[in-house]
Amino acid sequence: MCRNSRVLFLVSGLMFVVLAATSVSAQVRGEFYRAVVVEVTDVETQVSGRSVGQDAVVEITDGPYSGRRETITRLFAPGRERLGQPLTAGMRLIVRVAGPPGRETFHFHDLVRSRGIAVLAALFVLVVLAVGGRQGVRTLLSLALTAAVVFLVMIPLFLDGFSPVFIAGISSLSIAAVVLFVIGGVNRKTVAALLGTATGILVAGLLAFIVGDAVYLSGFGEITFSAGMGGGEAQLLMLEGDASPDIRGLLFAGMIIGAIGAVTDVGMSIASATREIYRANPQASLGVLIRSSMVVGRDIMGTMTNTLILAYVGGSLTLLLVFAHYGVGWFRVINMDIIATEAVRGLAGSIGLIVTIPVTSCISAVLETSGGSK
Repeated sequence: MCRNSRVLFLVSGLMFVVLAATSVSAQVRGEFYRAVVVEVTDVETQVSGRSVGQDAVVEITDGPYSGRRETITRLFAPGRERLGQPLTAGMRLIVRVAGPPGRETFHFHDLVRSRGIAVLAALFVLVVLAVGGRQGVRTLLSLALTAAVVFLVMIPLFLDGFSPVFIAGISSLSIAAVVLFVIGGVNRKTVAALLGTATGILVAGLLAFIVGDAVYLSGFGEITFSAGMGGGEAQLLMLEGDASPDIRGLLFAGMIIGAIGAVTDVGMSIASATREIYRANPQASLGVLIRSSMVVGRDIMGTMTNTLILAYVGGSLTLLLVFAHYGVGWFRVINMDIIATEAVRGLAGSIGLIVTIPVTSCISAVLETSGGSK
């Protein structure tokens, strides 16, 4: 009973933290405020009579304008009404306030989506704790530490001008170490998993850097059609002039960070399997243990590499459909910066993942057969 109470208290506490954090983050500061739609009226064109926009009466729900009602207009270009979510009564949104006090104008900025994300985050916490128990608590702790490293260490150092590849490499190893030791504890299994993971990350990072440099990846991910079109988040960073970060370095840093999750998963899976095999048969020789671990590793390799490649394809699915719709040839597609970048990212990460299997199997087998109780 006491244990169930502690678990219930922990679940309630975590849900409170998630919802409280979301509530704070949802209060958009500055000249952006939350509002709720009270009434909506379609705006008609004078030529065709088609609806190309909406007039919405909204009530501000936070900040100095809380309780104030204003009318905002949201326009769509003719024929592009489907590109925006129509406003309806009761919908929550973010409005932007412009102009000096007393002459403010209110404009539609975006929809409020944080509540749905908060509910999903709370559900995630509940599922992890319900299935994982104490291990679920460790999982959430490792996730929080990973987020802290990314947002409190990596990103600030990137913006301060430090080498993205170096920072990503050190941070990735730190994340792997924290995750593995928090989840697996301090023992030979975790040490083997960490060494195998470090090897896989190193191989993936080196391959991404060498091949990416050889095929002239820019880091901007430009897409060029006959009419000429290009863009991306990297170009926005270049607007800062001398303060701009190393874009190509960020590209390779992203490849390293993108590979760490799958590689760490494989490293721990192989190390855990090796330990369980040895516990089931303590008389197994080093060679038998390595071969048994490799059998497990090959099965993991078959599914995980597909998972990694499909994850990248899923992220670019809309872009691939655009290419197919406009009949862009395979030769042009594979030579586009953004497509070549994803190809290098996926293949380098998959190779790093595959290398992790034999390395972890050998190290884990050696450590398990070396004796001791941990």
